[in-house]
Amino acid sequence: GIGVKLLQKSMLEMRLNSIDNITLYVATDNEAAINLYKKVGFKITEKVKDICGPGKMCYKMEIKVDELNT
Repeated sequence: GIGVKLLQKSMLEMRLNSIDNITLYVATDNEAAINLYKKVGFKITEKVKDICGPGKMCYKMEIKVDELNT
């Protein structure tokens, strides 16, 4: 619950500072983080290699600020 609340507060700050879209990258094997991001509304938009480290697969996740679950 604390992780969700901290993430929601950070995203609210971004909204207040006119951020329109939030993009992040997370390792495909980091299920806890992926689930956290999904809980607040992030969607997986792409699977990419080498962003999270050499040879490592990651998901690109995005959310539009007007879709925030806060």
